Amino acid sequence: MRGVSDTLVVGPTTVAEGDEELVLGKLRIKLRKFQEEVKRTKGNVVIKAPTGSGKTLTLLLFDAENAVGVYPSRALVNDQFESLSSLFRRGCEEESKGSLKIFDCDKEKYVLLKITSESLEGRGWKALEGLCEKVLELRDEGAKSIVFTVPEYPYFLLSGEYDNFYRVGTILKRLSVEEPEKLVDKIRHLSREVVVRKGFCAQLFFAPNLFFDEFHAYSGKSLYGALALLSIYTSLPFIETRIAISSATHTPEFALAKKILEEFITIEAQKGGLEVRGKTIMRLMFIRSRWPGVAAFSYVEDLVPLIVKENIHEIRERVEGGDKVGIIVDKIANVYETYRVLKEGGVKDVVCVTSLSEELGCGGDPREASVIVGNEAISYGIDIKDLNYGLVTAKTWHQLVQRVGRFGRGPHSSELILPYPLKVKDLFKKSYMEWEDFVELSKKIYPKRPLDWYAESGLGGLKLRKVLDMYELTTYIMYRDKFKASQILKKALTRSRRILNEVKEKGELHLGALATFYFSSFRGASDELIIKARNFELEDSPEGPKINVNKPVRGYLALEVDVDEELKEVLKTFEGKVIQFNAFVELLSKWTPRIVQVIGKNINPLSKVGPSKDPIYVLRSNEGYLRYLLSVESAVGLVYTRGGEVKLLGVLVRV
Repeated sequence: MRGVSDTLVVGPTTVAEGDEELVLGKLRIKLRKFQEEVKRTKGNVVIKAPTGSGKTLTLLLFDAENAVGVYPSRALVNDQFESLSSLFRRGCEEESKGSLKIFDCDKEKYVLLKITSESLEGRGWKALEGLCEKVLELRDEGAKSIVFTVPEYPYFLLSGEYDNFYRVGTILKRLSVEEPEKLVDKIRHLSREVVVRKGFCAQLFFAPNLFFDEFHAYSGKSLYGALALLSIYTSLPFIETRIAISSATHTPEFALAKKILEEFITIEAQKGGLEVRGKTIMRLMFIRSRWPGVAAFSYVEDLVPLIVKENIHEIRERVEGGDKVGIIVDKIANVYETYRVLKEGGVKDVVCVTSLSEELGCGGDPREASVIVGNEAISYGIDIKDLNYGLVTAKTWHQLVQRVGRFGRGPHSSELILPYPLKVKDLFKKSYMEWEDFVELSKKIYPKRPLDWYAESGLGGLKLRKVLDMYELTTYIMYRDKFKASQILKKALTRSRRILNEVKEKGELHLGALATFYFSSFRGASDELIIKARNFELEDSPEGPKINVNKPVRGYLALEVDVDEELKEVLKTFEGKVIQFNAFVELLSKWTPRIVQVIGKNINPLSKVGPSKDPIYVLRSNEGYLRYLLSVESAVGLVYTRGGEVKLLGVLVRV
C-alpha cells in the first residue's frame, strides 16, 4: 500500500498505589491512591482516571450498603457485571448464577443483579418483578446489593412509568400538542396502576449510592437520557443519594454532568509506581486521501482489510507466539471483511464482536480467542485482558484514546498499527511522548466533533425538562394533587412550544422532526434491518431480507416512488407530521411505493419486507443533511429515479 510510515513510542501509564486494602471474603485487594480518596469522601465525587486503572471498584467503595451502577451500553453492563462477579469468585462462595448472582463472603453477603433488555429477553416484566423481590428479601436479611443497568430502567422505574414504553412516549409527545388538563386523568390512571404493581423494582433504585461509569461515552439522545436520570437522583426528596461519576477523559459531556451535580469533590488519579498500561509502540501509517475532514478518516478505515492482508504473515506469527491480537474499526462491513482476510490468511482462533456477529457466523467468546475484530462493542464494552498487538482506527480523538487504552493493560507493552490520512503527518514532531501528550496531540489530529445540534438548538434541554416534568408530574399524581399536576403540565407545554418555535424561526425544520423522535422514545434503539442495509447487500428470503456476507456495501433502506408534481404537493402536507408507516404507504399507493435498498446509483428491491405499524415522521430538508441522517439515525429514505440517478426526496424518521 502506498503511504508513509513512522514510529512513535508512548510511555507507560501509571497511578499511585495506596496503603489500604479492600476485603472480599478471602480476597484482599490493594487499593490505588485515588480509590482510597473515593472511599474516604462522603459527598458526590467526580473521578478522572485512565482506562484500566480500576474505576469499576467504585461500586465497592461506598460506605452504605446498596449501590446502582449505570453504564452507557448493554455491552458494558454485561462486561462490568461479569468482571465484578469474577472478582467476588476469587474470595467468596457463589450461590446462584444468571442475571442474579449471590456471593457469601464469610461475614457479608452480596447480591449482584443485571437489568437490561437482553437479560430479561423471553421472560418479560414478571421475571423482573420476581428478581427484584428476591433482592429485596436478601437485603432485609442483611445482604448488600449492587444493580448494574442502563439509564432507561432507573428512569422509568423511578417515575413509575416503565410498564408501557409506547403509552409513555405518546404522553410525552402530547405535551407539545394537547391542553394539559386533558392529560392529567390519563396519566393518573397509568401512574397509580404501575406504582401499585411495580413497587418492588422501583425500591431497588432508591439506593443511597449511584455510580455513572464511562460518562464520556454518552452523546446525543443517550447523553440527555443520562443527564435526566442524574437530575432525578439529585432531586429525590426522600433519600439522600451519593453520586460518583467517572470518565477517562475530559469531554463536554463530562462537563454537563458536573453542572447538574453542583456540589462535588474532584478526584484525579495521580501518577505513581504502579503501571496500569505498559509502553505502546505505535507504527504510524500515513495514507493519501483526496477526501477532507472526517471523510478522510473514513476512507482510511475502509483500507483496513487491505492493511491486514499486507501484514498477515506478521499477525500469524504473533498469534503462534502467544500474543493476543485486536483490530478495532467502526463499520460492521469492515469488521467482517477483515475477519475473512484473517481466516483466508490462515490465522486461527478469530472471532468478531458486533451486533450482527451471530448472523455473520463469526461470533464467539472474545476472552478465549487469539484474535478479536470488532467495533464499538470493544471500545466501550468488553474488557479483554492481555491485548498486546493490533490495529486501531477512529473518527474522533476520544474514540481513539478509548480504543488504544484497550491494549497493554498492566505492566505489559503493546504494539499497534495506526493508519492516518497523510495530511496529519506534520503534526507528529516527536518519536517519544507520554500518554497525556499523546491525548493532547490526538485532539489536534482529529476533526472537531460536529456541534451537537440537539444541544445547541435547545432540544436537548427540552428533552431533559420533559423527563423531569414527567417525574414530577407522576409524583404529584400519586399524591392525588390534580391542581399541582395541571400547573406542571402547563409550564411544560409553554416551554416546549417556545423552544420549537425558536427552532422553526431559525429555518432548521429538521430539528422539529427529530424532536418528536426523541420525545417519543427514551431509548432510541437502532433498527437491525437498517444497520444491515448500511453494511451489506440484502437478499430476499421467505423469512425476510438476509445479508449477503460476500457483498459488503454502503447503502440504506428506502421507499421508492414514481414521483410527479402532484406527489411533491402531497408530501408537503405530510412534512413535519407523525403517521404510521403502513398508513403512509397506503396513502401513496397511487405512486406505487416499493421497499428497496439503495446502493450508490442502484436499486435493490426487497419485496419480502413485512408491514410495520411503527409511527414515522416525514422529513424534507437539504439532501446533504438527509444523507447524514440516513447514516446515523434509525431512518428510511424516500427516493425516486431520474436519468439513472437515485434522487432523495425526504427521510422517514422512526418515532
